[in-house]
Amino acid sequence: MELKRMINWGINPRGIFNFPLEYAIARGVFGRDLKIVLHNHPTGADYGAKLEAGAYDMGQIGTPVYLPVAAAGENYEIVSVGVCNYPPFYLMAEPGIANFAALRGESIAINRRKTCPESLLLWHAHEESVGEDEFNIVEVMAAAASTEYGSAFIREAGEKRFKAGVLHEPFVSFMEQTAGWKIIGDYPRMVAPSNYCLLLYARKAWVRDHREIMDGLVSDYFNAIRYARDHLDEMIRVVAPLPPVSASQLLSALRREAGLWNIEPLVDHAVFARASTESERQGRLPANYLPRILARDGPMAAPDRAAV
Repeated sequence: MELKRMINWGINPRGIFNFPLEYAIARGVFGRDLKIVLHNHPTGADYGAKLEAGAYDMGQIGTPVYLPVAAAGENYEIVSVGVCNYPPFYLMAEPGIANFAALRGESIAINRRKTCPESLLLWHAHEESVGEDEFNIVEVMAAAASTEYGSAFIREAGEKRFKAGVLHEPFVSFMEQTAGWKIIGDYPRMVAPSNYCLLLYARKAWVRDHREIMDGLVSDYFNAIRYARDHLDEMIRVVAPLPPVSASQLLSALRREAGLWNIEPLVDHAVFARASTESERQGRLPANYLPRILARDGPMAAPDRAAV
C-alpha cells in the first residue's frame, strides 16, 4: 500500500474557528490523498514557539502570534486571510460591570502573554485610554493543569480569580448562558476596520517543491468553510466536543459568528498593514515591518511600506 504524503498543519487552540477544518477532515474531504496531521496548542505562545522552530508546513494562526515569528526568521509566507478577517474574541465580564473603564483596579484574564487575547486586550485598553498599569492581567494557562483555555477560564471564573477576561467561542456562549457573564467588548464588530485576522501560512522551503499541494489545500480549506457554514447542526454532531459546552451552546456560538466567516482566498494588504502597525505599537515588531506574502508570481510585500 502506498504511503500518503504527510503534511504537518499548525492550528490555533480549539474553538469554533477550527470546526470547519476538523469537520472536513472527519468527512475525508481535506487533503484527500494526504495524511494531514493537525498540531493543536494550549495557547498562541506555545504555537509561536513551535512555528519559530519551523515545525509546520502550513497552518492557520492569528496575526499577533504570526507576525513576530515571521519578522524573526522569514521562514514562512502568508498565503491568504483564513476563516476570520476579524478578531474572533470577546471581552466578557461578570454581572454589574458595564464597560472597560469599570475594570480599573480589577483582574482581567487572558490565556498567556504573547497571544491573541493579550494583544486584543492591550488594543482595547489603548482605545479606552486605560493604562496597562491600571488593571491586573491573570495568565490562566501559565500554571493550569488543563490544556484547554476555555475550560480553565470557566473553572477559575467560578473561583473568582478575575472579574473579566478575553475569551473565544463557544466558551463565550457558555459563560453567557450558564454563568450570566456579559460581553462588554464585541471584538468581531468593534475592531473596525480590522487590525486582526486568522491567516493561512506556508513554510517557504516546503512550498518551493509542493506548490500544487498547497494550492489544493487552500481550495479544500475554503470549500470546508462554505460547506460548514451551511451544515452547522451536522457539524456539531461530528466534531469533537468542547466540555463543558453543550450542543445548544455550540449552535449559539456558531450562529453568532458563522455569517462573518471568510469563504474565499483573500490577500488583504490593508488588514496585514493594520495588524503590523498595532503589533509595532505594542512593541512586538520592528518599525515599518510588513510580512512576506506568497503571490502567484512569487513573494511580495504589501504596497506603501517596506518589508524587512
